[in-house]
Amino acid sequence: MEFDCVTLRERPELETDIGHLHHQFPQFILGGDRTSRKHWRNLYRYYPEFQFTLCDSNGSVAACGHAIPLQWDGDVEHLPSGYDGVLEDGFESLNQRRTPNTLCALAAVTSPKYKSVGLSYQIINTMKYLAKMYDLQTLIAPVRPTWKGKYPLTPMEKYVRWIRNDGSSFDPWIRVHFRLGGSYLCVAQYSMTVTGSIREWEDWTNMSFPETGQYVVPQAFNPVEIDLQNDNGLYIEPNVWINHKVQ
Repeated sequence: MEFDCVTLRERPELETDIGHLHHQFPQFILGGDRTSRKHWRNLYRYYPEFQFTLCDSNGSVAACGHAIPLQWDGDVEHLPSGYDGVLEDGFESLNQRRTPNTLCALAAVTSPKYKSVGLSYQIINTMKYLAKMYDLQTLIAPVRPTWKGKYPLTPMEKYVRWIRNDGSSFDPWIRVHFRLGGSYLCVAQYSMTVTGSIREWEDWTNMSFPETGQYVVPQAFNPVEIDLQNDNGLYIEPNVWINHKVQ
């Protein structure tokens, strides 16, 4: 099955279809990541060439990928804090007119209809192609491992080292990156910060929080800290930094 790559620069009207795919993300991320809510629309405005879809033979959106160019010196110590930091750094580079040398992946989403046809590989390869097209030397990604939400009490540093009997990575999304030549850099401990009122967290998770403390919520990588006195829930998500060389 063949899929055509179409960027939002070419077809900006596909933004609506992309939005439908994003509904697969946990509601607490869609609603509570303030950094993403602040910057996401500007991705489409300033970097439409790095926001793309993969369309099937009928022209329907089967998957989408999002990335942003930024400047990185190649030192692991100088990586952005993670997903939120990438958005901040990317638009700071734009505002300060710094010449980018790196493309950073932000998201890759596949329609449930096409989960088993290998589109995740094509998304990463498309990002590498775009990086090369725009003379960016490296593709990096603060990867959100597919199955980490099943093991919220396991530290990410341990989870990322889990392997299967054949020696490949336990996590499917990390495994895809490694099969395409990606290499592990480090854990982004503070990749994403989600905050919200108790009512918001109840709406996002369909749970109740009767007392202050830590709660395991569906699809969260770490427990959520609930503070009833201050009417606040705090979730800090770790991701995994992976690096791809652009040939």
